[in-house]
Amino acid sequence: MDITELGIRLGMQILLAMPACYFLARALQGGLPSRRRANLALAFGLAALVMPEKLFPLPLAEYPTLFIALGIARVVLGIAGLVLAALAMARRGDGGVGSPRLLAATMVSMLHAMLGIAALLYADTELPGPPRVYASPGGAFELTLPAGRWKEVVAPKCVVAFSNKQPEMFAKVRTVAREQTASDFEALAQLMIERIDSLPRLRGKFDMEDGKTPSGNSYRYFSGLDQNQEGKPIYGAYSVVWSPRTGVLVEISFEGLPQTLSAAGKAAELETIEQAARTICLSVE
Repeated sequence: MDITELGIRLGMQILLAMPACYFLARALQGGLPSRRRANLALAFGLAALVMPEKLFPLPLAEYPTLFIALGIARVVLGIAGLVLAALAMARRGDGGVGSPRLLAATMVSMLHAMLGIAALLYADTELPGPPRVYASPGGAFELTLPAGRWKEVVAPKCVVAFSNKQPEMFAKVRTVAREQTASDFEALAQLMIERIDSLPRLRGKFDMEDGKTPSGNSYRYFSGLDQNQEGKPIYGAYSVVWSPRTGVLVEISFEGLPQTLSAAGKAAELETIEQAARTICLSVE
């Protein structure tokens, strides 16, 4: 965002803040109790027009605390405005305020509180949920879905698939085989190398790692940053995990699409995607 755009955004926020500032100034000037309280209620309600989060394009996923704090502040201001409007109505016998002002104060305060509640509900639907374990219906395997809004989705040619909205990620359990041996694991692990080498655009872009999970399962893991057909960055990961204890062999693929524009946000988003890929691909039990 350049300085001109920032200046325009700041000017708009100042302009939108003027009605609330006007009634706040009127309330601070004193006067009859009912009018003073009604003016203060109008100030609190009209503060709904001020949206500091619009000064900068801040995504909810990167600044959850800010959005939650703003939602709480809106609810508090809206409720305070409703209380003040009720107190003004109780003292309207002093002749300081009429019905139109009281009605306006009540309505804008109620709208401000509702806006705050809506913001909190939106944050609740968008913020990452806790990690959870997925267990296959047949009991062949389990895997861990990291913090996020992971949902099971339908995908062709796979055992099960999951997607996450923010950041945009997609994980697919491609194959599951029982009664497999170490040689079966080595054969599939080698086949993965051949598959990647057969695609010129992927050759040399993926790091390979062999090892064992904390529970003793053998794995081969590929990961790296590539570009999709539209030229946008895409993080890919593949794994083969074999359990010597159960003889189950699982093949998983993962894709993540970094979309944040800022340098700091992009690094944090990519780190989240990398951690999610590793968690899902290597958590097979």
